Amino acid sequence: MNTPKHKHPRPSSQSGYTILESLMAIVVVTVLMVAVAPLLAFSFATRVQAKRVELGSKAANTYIDAVRSGAVTPTLTTQTDPPTSAGSLTCDAGQVCTSQADLYCVDNDSDGKCTLPNDPTPGKGLMDMIVQGVAINKFKDAKLEDGYQLIVRVYRSDAFKDSSPLQQGKLQSTKGLGNPKVPLSEITTQIIIGGQTSFQDIENRLTAP
Repeated sequence: MNTPKHKHPRPSSQSGYTILESLMAIVVVTVLMVAVAPLLAFSFATRVQAKRVELGSKAANTYIDAVRSGAVTPTLTTQTDPPTSAGSLTCDAGQVCTSQADLYCVDNDSDGKCTLPNDPTPGKGLMDMIVQGVAINKFKDAKLEDGYQLIVRVYRSDAFKDSSPLQQGKLQSTKGLGNPKVPLSEITTQIIIGGQTSFQDIENRLTAP
């Protein structure tokens, strides 16, 4: 009687490929993540910065409306320099700052004040805006009632986290993180006090050297 012989299965030529392919897939995914991560981070930073610029423009218009309504009264000056930064802020929402005088707070995170980022709570102050209003009338002995040119500059609150000087004129880019020392928005407008500013006042201001 012939006893059937058991055939041993031949080792598969594909043996071990599954692990190797898995390792290769992990390597490929890791490389792709490393390559794409900076682009994703830059894209996110650009969206955040674009939102800041939008909020900066709104903050400038909010300040102008406050001046025209009489809620805020800027100090008449002949200087157009940007504000100084001392590394601190004491500003209530919708009010002129008590530390860093002549600046105005636009609170965008609804905590009732403008704060430096991460001070004291991480994440706070990232969208707060600080507005500088410069009222200019170079005519001799001019008063606010005579009307004036108003220059409005809007800075991020983190522009005041150290004492390095702030800039003017050149606006922040909407790409990347942006330079906090550069204004998000800068608007120049004319303020006429209804019933008090005469045409002669306007002519004097516009023709003053």
